Amino acid sequence: MTVGGSAPAWRPPRPVVRSLAGCAFAVGLLGGAAQAQESFSLTVQSDYLLRGVSLSDGRPTLTLDVSYDDKSGAYGALSATAVDTRNAGAQFLGFVADVGYAKRLSNGVTWDVGLSDSQISTFIDNRYAANYAEAYAGLSRGGLAAHLYVSPDYLGQKVQTLYLDLAGSVQPADRWRLFAHAGLLTVVGGDSGELGRRDHLDFRAGVARQFGRFEARITGSWAVPAPIYPEGVPHGNGTLVAGASVFF
Repeated sequence: MTVGGSAPAWRPPRPVVRSLAGCAFAVGLLGGAAQAQESFSLTVQSDYLLRGVSLSDGRPTLTLDVSYDDKSGAYGALSATAVDTRNAGAQFLGFVADVGYAKRLSNGVTWDVGLSDSQISTFIDNRYAANYAEAYAGLSRGGLAAHLYVSPDYLGQKVQTLYLDLAGSVQPADRWRLFAHAGLLTVVGGDSGELGRRDHLDFRAGVARQFGRFEARITGSWAVPAPIYPEGVPHGNGTLVAGASVFF
């Protein structure tokens, strides 16, 4: 755990921390730590998005991220989120749990593999399940990362999917960071229905500013074509999300 008056240094994005803050401001050493390390953060944001789809109906959320990196390269993380719903007040949105293994090679490239379980609900008029499990593998170096996810039953829709996640970040000035993400979701098996008739692209880009242990962010998110899950529920596009995190 980091001590002192400043936030831990930025690390390459990795899949074990799924909140908007964690994906862009990972606090664990990606397989290269000399000793075990625990990380904790609290994030408040104006919307909670999954691959371009709002799961909080555009309402603010609070997320607690807890992660552990062992010196062997094994890691685990848990992300729990609550949402301020329109009609029912504060509700538990759900959690994401990850376990995996990461290894840094001599050339500076890090590879990692893992399993992820998402148990999330959406609050759009009614409550919809957005639960699914995935296996993933990826490579990262510096501020760049690429991961491929495989799901045997994406969103409980009885379809098998592949998701390619590309992420990057640069620091143009001290305490400033620019970050971006692009993802491609494609159905590879099952009775896909509407979900599988088109590939789905999502994009995210933003700017962040660090203030000691705090970070503030503005992020723009887009999805092409427009999201269709849950079916029959209208979704917006081109969402702007404001967020802030504190790291312990």
